[in-house]
Amino acid sequence: MKRWTGWVTLGAILLFTVAGIGAQETELDPLLKLLVEQGVITMEQALAVQAQYDEQRAAAQAPPAPQPAAPAPPTTASAVPEQVAQTSTAETAPELTEKADKGKWYDRFDFKGDLRLRSEFFQFKGPEVDTHRGRYRARLRAGMYTEIADWLDVGLQLRSGDPDDPVSDNSTFDGGFALIPISISEAYAGIHPNGWLDVTLGKFDAKKKWVVSDMQWDDDVTVAGAMEEVSIGPLKFDLYQYLLEENRTASDAYLLGAQLYGEFGSDTVGTFKIGAGFDDWVRPQMVADLTLTDQLQGNPVTNLLDDQLQLIS
Repeated sequence: MKRWTGWVTLGAILLFTVAGIGAQETELDPLLKLLVEQGVITMEQALAVQAQYDEQRAAAQAPPAPQPAAPAPPTTASAVPEQVAQTSTAETAPELTEKADKGKWYDRFDFKGDLRLRSEFFQFKGPEVDTHRGRYRARLRAGMYTEIADWLDVGLQLRSGDPDDPVSDNSTFDGGFALIPISISEAYAGIHPNGWLDVTLGKFDAKKKWVVSDMQWDDDVTVAGAMEEVSIGPLKFDLYQYLLEENRTASDAYLLGAQLYGEFGSDTVGTFKIGAGFDDWVRPQMVADLTLTDQLQGNPVTNLLDDQLQLIS
């Protein structure tokens, strides 16, 4: 039994060895196969040489790897669009940032307005009888202001009151439920070409632009004409040309003036203004005649007329 087992084992080893040699021999080059059969080299050496040869042959038969193409020199047609795109981006970026900072178009508008209701009572005493008067009044103001450009802004304001009364915006509650008239009190353009010059054209509030006392100028008066303001450090120099009345048969009435003033001091010790001004009223009699004939309402001319109703001063 042991003898048969030994022969079977030996036969199986020979069978696998022959099969392996045959399988390996079918993969060998004929020259290597001849060398193995003649005992010049071993099977392991032949397989190693065959594997090295197969790798070299596969590398030689493989297509060469594509090399990156050298960049072509830029032509005029290809370089110009890139340069234009870069320039356009550089110039557009600040504009986009500025527009984003301003936000929506209506964010550039500044709306201002106020409403005042007032009741007035007067007591008149005479040699024979005492009487009194009472009235109720309202003042409405609404304005819109916007900056069109860095150097240009415009303003528009509507006010209540009698359109022929330049010194009051109040409307009295009377007239059998009559409507309150609304008029344009401001319509101007402000031009700022640089940091030291400010030019205003149109109809605007004079007291917002210059320094004037209540004795000379009423708070509700808005002038019509032009004003130029030059700023030099703490000093301001104002020139103004205001139109008073236009006449078809004679020269117009107007006002020319100038002011020089400055603000001095500090927040710790306090501030104060000092300055001087000069006004030249040209043909103001035309305005006085409008008041005397009730074409112009407001404060009446009382103590500056002579016997012929001509202005003394």
